[in-house]
Amino acid sequence: MNKEGQDEEELDKEKSYMVCLTGCGIIYFVDSGQIIKDFAEDFATLNRYVNEEIFEKMGWNVENFKATYGVDVIEKLKECMYQYGITNRYSICMFLATLGTESGDGTKLLEDRTDFSAVTYEPHTRGAGLMQLTGLVQKAFFEYLLAENPNRKDKDDLNDMKNGFSTSQNNCDNSEDSADYIAKNYAIESAVWYWASYNKCTYDTGNGNQEMPLNEYISTITKKEEQQEVDYKNVFLVSQYYVNGSPWKPERLQKIAECADGTYNIGNNLTFTLPQGDPDAGFHFGDLPNGWNERAQDWQEMEYELFG
Repeated sequence: MNKEGQDEEELDKEKSYMVCLTGCGIIYFVDSGQIIKDFAEDFATLNRYVNEEIFEKMGWNVENFKATYGVDVIEKLKECMYQYGITNRYSICMFLATLGTESGDGTKLLEDRTDFSAVTYEPHTRGAGLMQLTGLVQKAFFEYLLAENPNRKDKDDLNDMKNGFSTSQNNCDNSEDSADYIAKNYAIESAVWYWASYNKCTYDTGNGNQEMPLNEYISTITKKEEQQEVDYKNVFLVSQYYVNGSPWKPERLQKIAECADGTYNIGNNLTFTLPQGDPDAGFHFGDLPNGWNERAQDWQEMEYELFG
């Protein structure tokens, strides 16, 4: 199973595989024959959380989801998540809890915004796919696809999309409708790429800052926190800031995510209780991410699946 849009005539032995959905394993191709590698743990985790029942518990209409994204959308999503390395159970659950608000519970392929005066992107680069990628993030996705496989069968289309972007960071106008192209061809993979490969986050390792994707950021923080009592809701909150746009600096986000003593509390008025002496971060210093109530409800369901 290759990624969406990849050349089907050439077999990439390093990245091509068949998925055994019943046996929770993967078959990789090699010159000497087929070698079965046991990935039971990762696939058991994905099967546990990526299924129709989970989406229904978060309030999705699964039939509408399938009608919009394809009848095999959940299996495709699961396979793509494995291929991109989203196998940490906390990251899986936070990723799934993000998709509802972004995609209208799987009913939207494209953003339905009509007024673009308050955003930096244009109609041709409006939100697309399960994660509703916009603007220059779309360009970064096309660049990734071309770098990962320069000879993919849709390379000419991808280059047209990529080259249609302005060089200005303040103007994401595109002569091609890149949003529509993502929605038609990469609606699932674009979301998984964003979570697993797009260096959205900044993490202080103690020896300097490191740029990393959300999947790695969450996996790193939750690995540290498994040894202590923590509020995983704070970790999820930080992931939503990174997805939705944050008024906080990266060091503050990391403090919130790694907080283990309730220092950062989310109030009912959708603001933070800030530690005494902690400086604010500007006009929106206390605001939570857009759509936080829905995001929090979806996370509450996933948190129950994690911890009971």
